[in-house]
Amino acid sequence: MKSCLAVAIAALGFFAPAASAATYKLPPTGQDQWYWEISPPSNGLAGLPSVTGAYPSPGSANIWDTDMFADSNTDGGVPTGPSPVVQALHADGKYSICYIEAGAQQPEPDSSNFAPADYTNGSNPETTEMQGWPGEYWYDIRGFANYVAGDPSTLTGAAANIAAGLAERIEDCAIEGQDALEPDDLDGYTNPSQTGAPGGGWGLTQADSAGFERWLAYTAHSDGLAIFQKNDPANAAVDEPLFDGMIIEECNYYDDPCAGPGGDATPYLDAGKPVLNAEYTQDGETTAKFCPSDTAAGITGALFDVNLDGQTYDPCAPVGQTSPGGTGTGGGGTGTGGGAGTGGGSAGGGAPTSGGSPGVVTSSGPVAQPGGKSGSHKKKKTKTKTKHARHAVRKVYRHRRKHSKHSKHKKQVKHRSRGSAG
Repeated sequence: MKSCLAVAIAALGFFAPAASAATYKLPPTGQDQWYWEISPPSNGLAGLPSVTGAYPSPGSANIWDTDMFADSNTDGGVPTGPSPVVQALHADGKYSICYIEAGAQQPEPDSSNFAPADYTNGSNPETTEMQGWPGEYWYDIRGFANYVAGDPSTLTGAAANIAAGLAERIEDCAIEGQDALEPDDLDGYTNPSQTGAPGGGWGLTQADSAGFERWLAYTAHSDGLAIFQKNDPANAAVDEPLFDGMIIEECNYYDDPCAGPGGDATPYLDAGKPVLNAEYTQDGETTAKFCPSDTAAGITGALFDVNLDGQTYDPCAPVGQTSPGGTGTGGGGTGTGGGAGTGGGSAGGGAPTSGGSPGVVTSSGPVAQPGGKSGSHKKKKTKTKTKHARHAVRKVYRHRRKHSKHSKHKKQVKHRSRGSAG
């Protein structure tokens, strides 16, 4: 395993602007069904359901979102080559999304790529520890706030080493042959730490997360991966030009709303990019409750068990026709403020050429500004669901995986509070 210093040195070469933009496969257009399992009972194909099958089985879904380490060719370790899981998905014509932890430190096979200073603030480790989750810590992403796409000199403080470690993790998704990236835990600024300190114990701000997300989009695209924004709807408007789709959770259960004025995913829906929504049986949700509204909004919804271990999968019924998403271009030359297309951002999720055949898409969408607010995300109403008071923050589930010495994945239910954008 590389030392933190070696990883940081290697990352300097990674960050160097490339002579040409990378290409990546955009997600399918239309309301394509998705399957999400990041805590299988065992690693590899043996822990997953059949990749083929008729609706409503998981095999009917054309988009699969699975854990990078569980998919690894090294049985739960750091990937060294193509993933058998991804190969099986691609053989059946499916689109693969690679789930990784991005915004926090937890036990992972590559944890030694990160330094204690990246996630501990002072002598009391609880200062940055996730509230209610001993041993998991928010990263200090403050140094991403002013990141300029492709320019590592705009990373300050711990951000340089965090970026180096995550760059390797993202590259591992590409090594597996994945199509896209799902980076989790992007919204530390909305979460108090174990001691109650705001912003994950670092005083993180929305601008910090916007810059971090800008870096993630540029890096994923440079590695030939599309990327989905995960939650953090307050930054959806500035993220949308840089990302290729969005994954949201429980927007129906909490009446966020999901779509329309002030909706969590409205910027992506307006841009014609895919939005994947998960609702959970633990909330008492049923497809009868949320599928009509998801379908009407153009959202691909499905009901899961919150453990995402394959125990529950009930997707909304297929709607209309879906088409290949085409090819995006991104990364490459140095951009400004996380610019789109060859300037360091997303291909904009453009539709394929007529007839559904893949076409090269290059976005000229707006440039994300550090810390810009979405302007459309409304303050949450005060609401109580079961035992959880919503007030100005809300509860959603964070997904955590534990690695035993045999690299077996387990995930527990985690509750994330999310602040309003105001």
